[in-house]
Amino acid sequence: MSDSANKHEDQTIDTRDLKESMIEIESRFLKIASIQTILSVAAVFTGVIALYAALVESHAVRKQTTASVWPYVQAITRDNDNGEAAYVRISLNNVGVGPAKMQQLEVQYKGQDIGGWEPFIAQLDKTAKLGINYGKSDVQDRVLAPKETLLLFQTDEYKLAQLLQKAIANNELAISYCYCSIFDDCWLKHLPDSSGNQPIKEVDQCPTAAYSL
Repeated sequence: MSDSANKHEDQTIDTRDLKESMIEIESRFLKIASIQTILSVAAVFTGVIALYAALVESHAVRKQTTASVWPYVQAITRDNDNGEAAYVRISLNNVGVGPAKMQQLEVQYKGQDIGGWEPFIAQLDKTAKLGINYGKSDVQDRVLAPKETLLLFQTDEYKLAQLLQKAIANNELAISYCYCSIFDDCWLKHLPDSSGNQPIKEVDQCPTAAYSL
């Protein structure tokens, strides 16, 4: 075989080796790229799981913390009429485990906003006087501690107590009040009706009263 033929054969072998080397390098590169892709996907998946776990844990902690300071304000009406004496007492009692920030209280009489206790009592008995025939407590911006009771309204005046008992029994008197927790979770409640039902509604924020009580 001539030197020219040998040289051509050597060049052919070198070209083949180069192609095989490039194919091998490309194959290794693809394997590395595939491994990196798998690792990247695994890292993203792990991150998503970690984020979800953190969110679930945060939500659970939030619920637990909220429950540990949850207020629950009940309206309680006590009254009596023995034929010789009568009384009516309406109070708010925080039976929850956290403080209740009282925001507002509204009084309605026969479906109409009445503007507060004094205009309401005037509808029942024009001669009744605050501090003499009945007493009341302010509610707005007060904070009720757990187990604390606030005497909202009271009267021992016989005629007025009877008129008030009648208004309550006929569902003519409606009282709504709103309060919030220290996390500003708020609830709107109403005075129990004659059947003892006391509706409650969670609200974003307490409505602004046109007057304070």
